[in-house]
Amino acid sequence: MWQMYGEKVKCGTKGGLVSGWKQTDYPYWHGTIDNLTSTLKNIADTYDKKVMVAETSWATSLEDGDGHENTVRKGNNDTKVDGMDYTFSGQGQANEVRSVISAINNIGDNGIGVFYWEPAWIPVTVYDGSAENAGEVLNSNKTAWEKYGSGWAASYASEYDADDTGKHYGGSAVDNQALFDFNGKPLASLNVFKYVNTGATTTKRLDSVTTPDAVEAAYGADIASALPAAVTVQFNDGSEDTAFVTWNSDDIAAITTYGTHEVKGTVSYTDGEGNISTLSTTCSVSVLPENLLQQGGFEDGCDAWTIEGNGAQGNTKEDPRSGSMGLHFWSSSAVDFTAKQTVTVTKSGVYSAYMYIQGNDGGDSEAVSISLSNDTQNTAQKFMTHIRSTMF
Repeated sequence: MWQMYGEKVKCGTKGGLVSGWKQTDYPYWHGTIDNLTSTLKNIADTYDKKVMVAETSWATSLEDGDGHENTVRKGNNDTKVDGMDYTFSGQGQANEVRSVISAINNIGDNGIGVFYWEPAWIPVTVYDGSAENAGEVLNSNKTAWEKYGSGWAASYASEYDADDTGKHYGGSAVDNQALFDFNGKPLASLNVFKYVNTGATTTKRLDSVTTPDAVEAAYGADIASALPAAVTVQFNDGSEDTAFVTWNSDDIAAITTYGTHEVKGTVSYTDGEGNISTLSTTCSVSVLPENLLQQGGFEDGCDAWTIEGNGAQGNTKEDPRSGSMGLHFWSSSAVDFTAKQTVTVTKSGVYSAYMYIQGNDGGDSEAVSISLSNDTQNTAQKFMTHIRSTMF
């Protein structure tokens, strides 16, 4: 990769325009620290140019502080790839900065420095999407971004940058990567610029918690027993372990209907000197509605179903949607079958019928459908879809 940059430097030197090379380094986009050192050292040594990192940053959390979507958030730039060797925490932020400074230092005399961007881009007013005044705060922030330019860009900037700024103007996309918390208090990671020269020691403590996988529970089931007893934790010395978690009993008690719910929990660690560090975590709980079908998930077999036709292979462990079993079929030969059963409903109300299917290679003439019939009212409904590299 450095050859491409090198050609640009080489072209610039013909007119004497290039006296140095500045490079951005964001681990979630630009790769490993070793690659950064290699790239800049080759430019420095080959063309005798001063090199530096003009921008770098790391998120201390995946939370949003102002209502404007962040660059690093849940589901975006939060999955570990080569180069993302840091936790989303204050310690992780300090480790990232230390690594980049070390990379420049390892270049030699031509490595001249590192800039952190953007260390103070914090919210005008802290936004909490779950708060009662969330809408009011967001509108207030939007007004400030547009009127005073306190976001990263106002809509007026679209006059000269319609493709980027014109579409994404607004607040701060990096408030969770600042060196200050959302309220403006300096983070401990700010000391890294001092500690890289002096060194530092501390006690072992919790640094971050890996969010546990979402759990499913049947309606009326014991939610507490469905939650994981332990979670994976990371420490400030880089080590990893599991730790028992205490789940919030009020959150558990509040789960009285089916749907997706969130339960908060806490994890604690006591070091050898009796110092206690505590962190919070959450677990998503999906409560499934009561299933009136017998063997609805095929966990206990499929003899409650009447299966007719060709292709169904009974309940197997191939590609289950949940649990460990499913009704399996595949396209080694023609598939044309039905699976049905009769359910007696004793209470009036609204009932839903649904199924989940995954598959591939289906053509226009190949489809799957779910049919509902009511013998009392002599009515029927049928819903159909096709199978083309999609999960339904």
